[in-house]
Amino acid sequence: MGNSNSATISYYGFKGTDHRNSAERDFAMAFSHPTRHLPHLGRELFILMIALFLLMISLMIINLVRHLPQERAVPQPVLAGPAVHVHFSRLQGSQSITEPTSRALPTTLRDTPLKAALAQLLAGPSRSEQAAGFYSEIPKGTELLGVSNRNGIVTVNLSHEFTIGGGATSMIQRVNELKDTIYAVEGKTRVQIAIEGKPIETLGGEGLEIN
Repeated sequence: MGNSNSATISYYGFKGTDHRNSAERDFAMAFSHPTRHLPHLGRELFILMIALFLLMISLMIINLVRHLPQERAVPQPVLAGPAVHVHFSRLQGSQSITEPTSRALPTTLRDTPLKAALAQLLAGPSRSEQAAGFYSEIPKGTELLGVSNRNGIVTVNLSHEFTIGGGATSMIQRVNELKDTIYAVEGKTRVQIAIEGKPIETLGGEGLEIN
């Protein structure tokens, strides 16, 4: 009778008798064939590696999307209080047009929205508006000396800087900015421009008719 702890073993076609006890044999087989004795652990490790790989791919995609260039939109800020629309110039192809931007009404000027809108116009476009393509043909330094609306005629009194510089195209565009801003507040109405208190009918060296 052989030892109950012995077993017949085969290595690469050679048979023999293993005289180790069962604990020693199990320990040796565990290291020589780990996946045979730990099948569940092998599958779990494989699944974990797949999950980690998919997570890395997802993080890479998210990072790429985050750094894609975003299309720049015309800034239209959300205003908490009353607002006015101020018209600045902007290029459309090779032509200059006017487009509105929203400006908050200062508390002190909420009873005079036209005055507030014209003050915002003469201040020029903000940095964000300039970045979006807005500009003004009204010369810097132009001051609002007064504004009135009587008998359906809006009279705007401006400082002499309004008439300085630029050719016919610039003169037309600065008048359009002024009129369109007035129309946005008062609706379609007649506009009379005055310079230093004197009403004018033409503007610039080329005699542009403005009324």
